[in-house]
Amino acid sequence: MSTYKRGRFWHYKFKFAGQVIRESTKSTSLTVARGAERARRRELEESWGRIERRSLPPILSIAAGRWLETKLPHIAPKTAELYRLALSHLKPTFGGRLLCDIAADDIARYQARRSAAGAAGRTVNLDVGVLRAILKKHKLWSRISDDVHLVKERRDVGRALAPSEEARLLQEAGKRQYSDSSLYTVAVLALNTAMGSQEIKTLRWERVDLGGRTVTVGKSKTEARTGRVIPLNQAAWAVLAHWRG
Repeated sequence: MSTYKRGRFWHYKFKFAGQVIRESTKSTSLTVARGAERARRRELEESWGRIERRSLPPILSIAAGRWLETKLPHIAPKTAELYRLALSHLKPTFGGRLLCDIAADDIARYQARRSAAGAAGRTVNLDVGVLRAILKKHKLWSRISDDVHLVKERRDVGRALAPSEEARLLQEAGKRQYSDSSLYTVAVLALNTAMGSQEIKTLRWERVDLGGRTVTVGKSKTEARTGRVIPLNQAAWAVLAHWRG
């Protein structure tokens, strides 16, 4: 090592790969200057030999916070809420674990415990999906992916309503005890516009054009769905006109 003082600041000078490295440390401390020279040598060695300084990945609770922070600007509030809920389930089990210590068997036990507690298959799979995304970000998912299996989800929950069921739904929503609520309006819009529940709940009058018989959707789950213009059929137009009145 060769450190020397020029003016107020210490400098260092050494040879690396046949080249003379001569730089100022911008410091008036000899101790700091020697440390700066060691750090510079190490930096050059890593770059020259493609040596990567390894560090342990963070624990899940820290990694989850960072992951969610990068996601928030690009997802809908409802999606963010689902991610936070999934993390609230994951953290009691994995929160204090290093990401590299999470194994496929750990995930299988988590799935079994959540299912036994009554969580739906789709909910458990969402939890695992969030965990997978965090592990992928740290390049740790591929080592266990072949041994992780999603739980079975029910496929009979969502289905199209038969005409008789639609009629009964509107009849119940339109009963006298609901006459002063928005339930009937919501039901008609859901049946006639294909708008999602959150899209209907956040609909504002400035996005309703009764004259042109259209509604413009506000912020939705995806960019493609946000701002789309939906034509109103007679039933949807009439219920909005009545509700406005």
